[in-house]
Amino acid sequence: MKISDVDIYCPGGHFQHGSVTFANGVIRSLDFDGPAVRNKGSRRKRLLVPGFIDIHVHGSCGRDFLEGEGAIRKASEGMAANGVTTFLPTSAAAPRETIIEALASLPETPGRGADAHSFHLEGPFINPLQKGAQNPSFMRKPDVDELMAYAKASGDRISLVTVAPELEGSENLVRYCTENGIRTSIGHTLAPFETAMKSFDWGVSISNHTYNAMGLFHHRKPGTVGAVLVSDKVYCELIADMVHVSEGGIRLLLRSKSPDRIILITDAIMAQNAGDGRYRTDAFSFTAEGGVARLDDGTLAGSTLTMDQALRNMCSFAPVDIETVIPMLTSNPASALGMTDRGLIDCGMRADLVLLDEQMHVEETYGAGRKIFSGA
Repeated sequence: MKISDVDIYCPGGHFQHGSVTFANGVIRSLDFDGPAVRNKGSRRKRLLVPGFIDIHVHGSCGRDFLEGEGAIRKASEGMAANGVTTFLPTSAAAPRETIIEALASLPETPGRGADAHSFHLEGPFINPLQKGAQNPSFMRKPDVDELMAYAKASGDRISLVTVAPELEGSENLVRYCTENGIRTSIGHTLAPFETAMKSFDWGVSISNHTYNAMGLFHHRKPGTVGAVLVSDKVYCELIADMVHVSEGGIRLLLRSKSPDRIILITDAIMAQNAGDGRYRTDAFSFTAEGGVARLDDGTLAGSTLTMDQALRNMCSFAPVDIETVIPMLTSNPASALGMTDRGLIDCGMRADLVLLDEQMHVEETYGAGRKIFSGA
């Protein structure tokens, strides 16, 4: 198959006009015929970018991923309309049996939508004092044996585990993950600056939804926020819905971190792609109103953000341009999780592609060369 007359986002971080040919799920050739159309006057611009990778998403389309395979497959189809080609179904803190059942249900092969690549365990190894919207009664101290049981249930398809490093057992868990190819993120934590910095030496490499559920920054006690901002080792997740983090907070992150260390996520819950209303999971109930989800006590309950909206939100910041933002949804998360077959438009890579219009709305999405969404 061939997609022609498009501005292609190239591995060097620039757009060039041309065509992409792919077969058997892999990009076979790129042919360029000149500079990007936006430099050619009034011709209509179409942008071809790598498929979006959401490494932190709890649900979509009215379903929560702890419900199992049916929820994952339904949501994967809906998220394809947002340009998502790869995602990590993400668990919240829950009973051990619930997590094991969800892990065991992860589809072996993609359905008609985005690829549910592997699992992200955001719970249960987090601090109840920074519970966010999660149920503290299901939070537990980090335990390698428990993690091994989860890994076995998933068929070794856990890619990311969030942990609060101040908890007893966290160092052993992080070091075990590092030795076994599982990435760890620091999150839902009250870790002091010094403890957070030590955790990076253990192997923690990602900041879970940066700023949120991390305690407050103070100039004499910079805490976890200060640590993730100053560490060159750490990738920083960001919920760019303009609700979870203010414009000022986003600007600070852009000034503090190299763009290749920022990962846009949704942290979406079942209300994503489902609209406002009252929702209930096994762990809690919440209301989505005006696209903002909150528990009954007013606590933010995840987001309803989509990845394409995150792209548009970030590009609204001058002088941040689309060339700077695209890696935050594509090559950065791929690099953070060691996904070497996706995240770039290049020969030999998976044909995970998103066709955008001039306003950065999704027209078509291709997952491993299959058209998984068309807005036509």
